[in-house]
Amino acid sequence: MIGSRSIGLTLLVCAGLIVLGKLSPPGSSRALQASVTGIGPPAPAQLALSAGGAPAGPALAPAAEEAQPQAAAAEESAAEAASPPPTAAPQAPVTAQTLAPPPAAERPPATPVAAAQPANLAEDLLAALNSLRASRGLPALTASGALNADAAGYARYMGTADFFGHYGPDGSSPQSRMRAAGYGGSYRGEALSAGQPSVQEALNALLASPRHAPILLDASAREAGTGYYYQPGSTYTHYWAIVTGIP
Repeated sequence: MIGSRSIGLTLLVCAGLIVLGKLSPPGSSRALQASVTGIGPPAPAQLALSAGGAPAGPALAPAAEEAQPQAAAAEESAAEAASPPPTAAPQAPVTAQTLAPPPAAERPPATPVAAAQPANLAEDLLAALNSLRASRGLPALTASGALNADAAGYARYMGTADFFGHYGPDGSSPQSRMRAAGYGGSYRGEALSAGQPSVQEALNALLASPRHAPILLDASAREAGTGYYYQPGSTYTHYWAIVTGIP
């Protein structure tokens, strides 16, 4: 009895297993085995991406060394999916708006604007000279139109050409300039000063010069011409000239 019951029970168990095998879907035996043994497939590494395609945080570390190749593959595939393929930069179409305009015609250089000249300084210089001569008992000098033109023209020439001296870069001399100005009398002398901003300073500088003081105090002189020119940016800025003669 015991043997026949054992045999029957065994047959029953075998039949149940056969029926269970027919009714279970494929792969359930592996799932059952994994749940029994407690060994599962390694979980792939996780990578969070921001909206712009860059990682929003660090990737989760794999559970074991054998899972690293799979995690690296997952990261590469995720990065490739998030980053669009590089494209060539589009070239702007050549239109009338992108072409440079033709160069403008060259304009002739502008004529330098003459500096504004202080009024009456040349006349003030002659008045101060005559006041000095009167204090020394000498006769006053009469203004000469030709000598005024000579003195004023040479003061301007020194300022604009930025030089100082009795002989000009053009080769002119005091006598030649007096003749060119149309003076028909005798030449007595030329006194030049530069750098002094006022009439009195210019006159004092001439009086302190052993070569120029005798011209100012020449008792034989009867006529004079005076000139002043203001030239900012030049070496001396202020240029003074006195020319004396006898009609």
